[in-house]
Amino acid sequence: IGSRIGWSWPISSSKSISAGDALGDLAREIPLDAKFLNEKIDRYIAEYERKSQCRPRDLDLSKPSRTVTCRNLYAMTGDMLRLRLPDGRRRMLTVREAARLQSFPDWFEFTGASYRQFQMIGNAVPPLLGLQLARQVKLQLTGGSSDHRHILQSLKGQSELSFAEVL
Repeated sequence: IGSRIGWSWPISSSKSISAGDALGDLAREIPLDAKFLNEKIDRYIAEYERKSQCRPRDLDLSKPSRTVTCRNLYAMTGDMLRLRLPDGRRRMLTVREAARLQSFPDWFEFTGASYRQFQMIGNAVPPLLGLQLARQVKLQLTGGSSDHRHILQSLKGQSELSFAEVL
């Protein structure tokens, strides 16, 4: 973020959201199109985790999710986010589950092949993060000193949109 008038980051919320809270009822369901890991993939993942000395990528529903990226959503790789079911089977996340982890509301629709949908979700700024940044931008633009307002007025004529339309 660049600014001629200064910037301060939003105050972090002390409340974290667990993967289980984000996924809700979806974490306990088995969708009809569920993609389960087979023994070969399980062995590959175990070897990947051992060699890379990383913690297992199965989502812990009592903790926040790892960062969601397009790389760890679609392909059956060692880095893939996945759910471990009570019976021990593991499965890939669905598009809706990935979207929930990124804070997209359930009414938001993704189109195209599932690979493209996972790309969109994994490359997106999570909506709740975007909201916090937008609020901070608005605060910086409206709550600044008279010097800040003078700079804003001079910039206002340089844009086709007014700041009011943007905010």
